[in-house]
Amino acid sequence: MTKRKFHFHFERNALLMTDTSIIDIKNRYTESVKWIAQFEASNCDKLVLDAGAGEQRARAFFKNNKYISQDFGEYKGGGTPFDIRGIWDRKWDSEQCDILSDICHIPVEDQTFDPILCFEVIEHVPEPLRAIKELARLLKPHGKLLITAPNLCAAHQEPFFYYSGFSDRFFIDAVTKVAPEIELIYLGTERNFTQAHLGELKTLSHSQKNPLLRFSVTLCVSALKGILSLLALAPGFKQPKSCSGFFAIFERKQSAQPIKT
Repeated sequence: MTKRKFHFHFERNALLMTDTSIIDIKNRYTESVKWIAQFEASNCDKLVLDAGAGEQRARAFFKNNKYISQDFGEYKGGGTPFDIRGIWDRKWDSEQCDILSDICHIPVEDQTFDPILCFEVIEHVPEPLRAIKELARLLKPHGKLLITAPNLCAAHQEPFFYYSGFSDRFFIDAVTKVAPEIELIYLGTERNFTQAHLGELKTLSHSQKNPLLRFSVTLCVSALKGILSLLALAPGFKQPKSCSGFFAIFERKQSAQPIKT
């Protein structure tokens, strides 16, 4: 894991981070599960909100704290091309969530939850910054808002798919501009440019019903991975700035009040 320090500058009275590469992680899902396990082990009877919870996969992690799920409940599945793994193209039931509402208008009082989870959601929201601002409103002082999101991904769960990815500046600058009551305290970037793109190329094999085509695509991707791995050893080999996705943690400031719009 590579860790770099934050650097700051002032711009229009907003504190912005200028270091665009923070912490390198292998898998954003694994890192988020580790965080939840640590939280669950050291806390009890806290109200946890899982925003955009879908089928509430995170519920199983919470035994000591009260898990509340929220979703808009309109996605029924089938909005993704054929998937040999049967993960994305199956039926989907999010109507069992505790709160059914627009994520930008959740009918709960201010400063209710700590933490708030928002995993792989904002790419499916037309106005992700409005959604995050609403989640910041619901966060208790010193409460944590956990967000995972792609930097690069193929379309899925259509027609509710609006963004194929976000940049680090989205988390570093854009979020805290619209929700100044929260501050970014951790940003994990998952894998590098080559690993991210090769990972997405694997979806070509997952989308093939024909076993021969699936094998051929897998073989080509594996060969390309081997070639690029050798090239990466060459002096001067450089990769564009990119990654698979992010795991971001924001914390609500003690005395901050949301800006009314």
